[in-house]
Amino acid sequence: MSNFVVEYCALKACQHWRIGNKCTKHNKSITDHLEYVINLHNSDVCEVRKQANLYRLDNLLEDTNE
Repeated sequence: MSNFVVEYCALKACQHWRIGNKCTKHNKSITDHLEYVINLHNSDVCEVRKQANLYRLDNLLEDTNE
């Protein structure tokens, strides 16, 4: 997974929410936006945060740089 996939967002109070329940982060690069989304909401309610957390975990587990 390299881009956010957010087909629907009900978080109208979120700064990234747009009319039609769209998310401005949809189809954007996770790597490029990671530092800006790690403080978003709780991953239980925010798909962007959930995907960012998974991305970070995957990279932590797969990181071979020691």
